[in-house]
Amino acid sequence: MTSKFADERHVLGLSGGRDSAALAVAHGIRARLGLPETSPQDTPKSLNCLRSYLAQKVRLSETVPVEIEVLGVEPSRGTGRLIGLAIVRIEVAGVELTLQGVRIERSAAGLTVHSPAFRHPRAGRYVSAVLLPAELREAIGAQVLEHLT
Repeated sequence: MTSKFADERHVLGLSGGRDSAALAVAHGIRARLGLPETSPQDTPKSLNCLRSYLAQKVRLSETVPVEIEVLGVEPSRGTGRLIGLAIVRIEVAGVELTLQGVRIERSAAGLTVHSPAFRHPRAGRYVSAVLLPAELREAIGAQVLEHLT
């Protein structure tokens, strides 16, 4: 999916070891999958430590274990297409992330699952808050829909 805002730079503030590790793991996974290069913005000392850690713990040429668990779904009534919001725990190579606000919507094709979104301050439209590889996005969607049944 191509974003209309692809030429803009979005800044996500992260701090602490776990966040930095998640950023580095996500960067490595994108590289392993052949996705476009990203430039994680972290302190050079922190990034060097993380790259060293990942080189020891995660060989990016190998399969990286991923676990997905739906922690809960909050139903939404009277909000148009929105059926509910899910909370999903993702563990990638031992680094745990929690996605809040995973949207479950009704469409012509049935129920669809979308990543959390925010309203763009200039365009006024909702844009994805988290850009995930297609394989991970599809696996999360399947888990959320399975949780509903």
